[in-house]
Amino acid sequence: KTEVSICSHHVTHTPSGLSIEDVQFLLPQSVRLTGGALPGHYRALQFHLHWGADGGPGSEHTIDGERFPMELHVVHIKEPYGSLAEAEHDMAGIALLSFLFEMVEESEERLSEEQIEELIQTVTAALPGDPEQESAASADAADADQGP
Repeated sequence: KTEVSICSHHVTHTPSGLSIEDVQFLLPQSVRLTGGALPGHYRALQFHLHWGADGGPGSEHTIDGERFPMELHVVHIKEPYGSLAEAEHDMAGIALLSFLFEMVEESEERLSEEQIEELIQTVTAALPGDPEQESAASADAADADQGP
């Protein structure tokens, strides 16, 4: 299991136009993305958020023309590139995971730990590979990256 630690000196906040706010968090080098249609291995570089004022549209991307109140981007660069600037010169140099969020009315209903565990098992069962083996390999890689 790879833990993401957010250190305040690695956080940047840059207000941009249209009342969208950007906040960026750097990720440990051990976070990787591979498989599917990706032509290689990608290393997570950072994630950032875009959101609008008062729950209004703030996403960069749309679905059927609809903007969403918030969007999360997880930016990955193809190995062996060392920076986003290097990866930008390759058409396949960057892989981006994008998550769009909607506002919902607050509810008293909360998922129990058992329901959350069941959802995690359902998602991991749908993914290729052995989640237990990959989790152990990911933890080993994270330990190796941190050194003695």
